[in-house]
Amino acid sequence: MVGYTIECLPKTSVDFSGMAFPIVPQEVVLADQIGLLHWGEVTMAVRVHSHTLGAGTGTIVIGVYQQTVSDDDPGKTFLGLPGICSIALTSATPSPAYLTVSLNASFGSSPTMIRLVAQGFRLALGSLAATISIELSVKEG
Repeated sequence: MVGYTIECLPKTSVDFSGMAFPIVPQEVVLADQIGLLHWGEVTMAVRVHSHTLGAGTGTIVIGVYQQTVSDDDPGKTFLGLPGICSIALTSATPSPAYLTVSLNASFGSSPTMIRLVAQGFRLALGSLAATISIELSVKEG
């Protein structure tokens, strides 16, 4: 089976340090409308280049949502909730790190299109930032 790599997010900093405390989680879209229709096996790989997550300050979650568009209005996007899968970054996450999760194990098959998001969950004052990149390892199926 031949595999390919799809770069979804080049090296990027996500910083939720400025979030007020306490507050509901904030979400940032990292990549949108990533087509997976022709791939039978999909694994998300998050490369953590560095992070400054202090002990007990919170978590940064990289989430995957199934996504579809309307045939009548392609500008209208629909998200499947809850998310398909996620990877959580905490103060215990090594820096650097390479973290993976299978979309197939969580979803049962490959979704046709996905959105990648970063969510900041603040628990206490302190740094809540990371520099990451994301790629998908895909195989025909």
